[in-house]
Amino acid sequence: IRSHKSSLQERIRLATESKLAELPKKRIFSHELIKNGDPSEKQELCEFLSEHHYAIVRLSDAERKVLDKMWSKLDEFFRQRTSLPEKESIAGKMNHFEGKVLGFAVLDGNEFLESRISGKGGLVPSLSDFITDFDETLLSSRKILMELSGEIINAAMAPLFNGSIDVTELIDDDEKIDSEDEKVLSESVHRLCYYAPTTEKNGISFGAHTDTTWLTLVPCSSSPGLEVFSGQGWICPEKCPGACSSDVVVIAGELLQVLSDGKYSAAVHQVACHQNGRLSAPL
Repeated sequence: IRSHKSSLQERIRLATESKLAELPKKRIFSHELIKNGDPSEKQELCEFLSEHHYAIVRLSDAERKVLDKMWSKLDEFFRQRTSLPEKESIAGKMNHFEGKVLGFAVLDGNEFLESRISGKGGLVPSLSDFITDFDETLLSSRKILMELSGEIINAAMAPLFNGSIDVTELIDDDEKIDSEDEKVLSESVHRLCYYAPTTEKNGISFGAHTDTTWLTLVPCSSSPGLEVFSGQGWICPEKCPGACSSDVVVIAGELLQVLSDGKYSAAVHQVACHQNGRLSAPL
């Protein structure tokens, strides 16, 4: 773990000194093929993830409609409600709850809402009393992203265990929360974000870092800003030709790097400023 941590710190240092680079050859993978167990699609995705530290996945038409609705609900909360005290009042001030971050906060002018699943299967914090169908929509979008993440983690890790272990049995899963207690919360957080608009050129809203996750799934935003360090420079997957706001960028996390012994490197990534502001919903 110390060895991997050292390599991550060195890559973050290199990333902060780097400029934009060209996107690799276009490739958008199909969730439908992955879900149906297509071996070629899974293998090619894992090879791309290993080489570039990210991959883009296209959802089915039905799944894309769910994410489109998710964006509209985020717009209602972050953009149509302008009062920060009101947002904090209805979502709760961001705080640690038994070691898990939850609630709303403003950091460096950007807004964040940390949401999780309770032991009773509900969304926490619940906002449906204030925004119609908010909870239902977020739960549906979360389910799609959790399913996709499990499929990719299993595809990435199964060969390392010669298929003898279903790795998804070892990770956080909303369906496995063994409690009827609404105070018991999921480990995986769905972070809902609004990065404030800015006219600053080449500015950074959220600096270079890696995530302590297996994977982080980032639905493509209509305001591109997610940048991944490729080793040669920064690339913006959301600007991949053909990518749309219902595709999902999958980026490797620190746990995947450590437990694959470096086959997959945690993605060093950052968020660039955008003149129109940026909604984001990484899980």
